[in-house]
Amino acid sequence: MLRIKYIFFTIFFISTITYADFCEDDGKGKVVDKIVAVVNSEPILLSDIKLYNSKLSKQNSMEPLEAIIADKLVQKECEKLGLSVSDQEVAFAMDNVIKQNSFDKNKFEQALKAQGMSVDEYRNQLKKQLYRMKIIQAEIKNRIFISEQDIKSEYEKRYGKQAQVKKAHLHHILFKNKDKKQLDYALNKINKGANFFDVAKELTNKNNDIIHADLGEVQKGDLLADFEDAIFAGKKGEVVGPIESPNGTHLVLIKDWSLVERTPLEKVEKDLHNFLFEKEIEQVFKQYVNELRIASFVKVYHGLANQ
Repeated sequence: MLRIKYIFFTIFFISTITYADFCEDDGKGKVVDKIVAVVNSEPILLSDIKLYNSKLSKQNSMEPLEAIIADKLVQKECEKLGLSVSDQEVAFAMDNVIKQNSFDKNKFEQALKAQGMSVDEYRNQLKKQLYRMKIIQAEIKNRIFISEQDIKSEYEKRYGKQAQVKKAHLHHILFKNKDKKQLDYALNKINKGANFFDVAKELTNKNNDIIHADLGEVQKGDLLADFEDAIFAGKKGEVVGPIESPNGTHLVLIKDWSLVERTPLEKVEKDLHNFLFEKEIEQVFKQYVNELRIASFVKVYHGLANQ
């Protein structure tokens, strides 16, 4: 009986909270933060929304408040299921990111700083991503089925139905740290008629974070959507860009065009399956979060999150 009373009191207390009850001031009567939502017993502050908007919004397709609510719901559900994320797992994931980007510790910290993020903030974000991965493995993965027809449809969408397709031979200059000064310098020289390869050589000799590479021959379906749209609208000898990707900013030279036999389905079937699976995960994850939300106490103070 006592436990029932305690639960009732907790629910009553949370449900009667107003954002004003949690406003903070700077000692001079000026409000400096506000509660914009409560998830179970955890408040979400206006400062959390502003932090997300300034540093993390590009990493997630959800609206800032919805993404923060999702993170809190997922972490709580992981705790219920006995799923945890250790400091060692976070450290291992961070080491992998550093290795994949060919960074050392100092360059990694500089890259984060350039994006306005501290190492601790990035570590905290990685932990949230690991919680998502664990809930996907435990609860979401088994809800998804990709059929052979799904793969075939995606294949024809990407590679077309014709036996022969256009292929582009590409070179690129990659600005790993998205250095706008160096990028503008390169664009200015190229637009004035400088040779792409000479500019690439000059920049890469001066800066280890700028890379020139021969990307080889590619066809539709081989590239990220932003790349594909820009490249396949270009002409031979044209420099396309800047184009943004998770790896940095690219200037791409279309060295040549050719007609080739389209890539066989068997060669890309696994990649297409993975692409469709990841795409489906995003939708199913949103449905799953909505289920968690219905089963939880979530109070949003509408209008405050946009301040």
